[in-house]
Amino acid sequence: MKHYQVQCKHLYFYFDDSEYGFMNIRPEDVVLVAQENGILGFIAVWYQDEPYIDNLHIKSSARSKKLGSVLMKSAAGRLIQQGQTTAYLWAAHDNERAIHFYERLGGVCTDRALQDYLGTMVPNVKIVWPDLSILNDIRL
Repeated sequence: MKHYQVQCKHLYFYFDDSEYGFMNIRPEDVVLVAQENGILGFIAVWYQDEPYIDNLHIKSSARSKKLGSVLMKSAAGRLIQQGQTTAYLWAAHDNERAIHFYERLGGVCTDRALQDYLGTMVPNVKIVWPDLSILNDIRL
């Protein structure tokens, strides 16, 4: 199993063809996991036409401790190293806490759409970082 450590205490980049091969994780994709006595959170960014932040999850006991900001900043740094300048994600329109969090990190709501989530059409908001350096430069 290959593990690449990001320069951040208890934050690791995981890339393992055998374990995650069904997801087709490629070298340009970014999966970061925060650990301290177990997994506290993770972020997954898939490179499509532009980087798509597919998942950011923080264990409830680890919320409000800047871990989400650390993961977002670290992912932005990796994307910038790859020459990327933008990224986006979709959030459920009623997830006001998440939307506010992303806006505090420089994300801009640009679009709304219904998207299929496990067979149910859910209203979502598209949040874009038109310049990843804004996210990379946040103070923690």
